[in-house]
Amino acid sequence: MSKIELRDGGEILGMGGPFRGQLYINGALVDKEAMAEPLCDPLAEWCVYVAYRCHTRWRKDVRFWIHAYHLSTGHLVRYQSAFEMVVLSDINSETVVVKRAFHAHYKGDLMEMPLPHFDETNRVASPWMDVV
Repeated sequence: MSKIELRDGGEILGMGGPFRGQLYINGALVDKEAMAEPLCDPLAEWCVYVAYRCHTRWRKDVRFWIHAYHLSTGHLVRYQSAFEMVVLSDINSETVVVKRAFHAHYKGDLMEMPLPHFDETNRVASPWMDVV
């Protein structure tokens, strides 16, 4: 079982959340700007979380990405599209469900995306891509 922890968490956007911090898995830093509540699939292959990115000081430039970390290999991938707001809702052995909102209890459009998998050449298959 992997040890997943969010360290140095703090509120962003000044609205009672969402919260972000540094994501550590088994003591190794995976992401410096991860959102709270990462989810693992039932087979404990993937840890999926939301990554916060803002490349300027303007709120209009904030984007959220769905990232997935392969627990046995350390391979980090992201979903092909960014979101203006998103929260993880559910995960199973085949799909990740996200809600286009900031808090799980708010109503929002649900979107299902396939859980990442590797193709025959050991590359992550679309719609996921490697994080560079």
